[in-house]
Amino acid sequence: MSVRRSGLYRRYELLTAYLLERRGMTVEDFFARPLTETDVEAEFLADPNL
Repeated sequence: MSVRRSGLYRRYELLTAYLLERRGMTVEDFFARPLTETDVEAEFLADPNL
């Protein structure tokens, strides 16, 4: 299934929740600095508390 075609964004919701809830970013922080999906995913996968 293609994410682009399906309209499902579960992966992005998970990564966004990780940044906001686990890492403590504010919405302003989230939009103020550019983040790559690859970097966030690598950080998420490396987090020993998950």
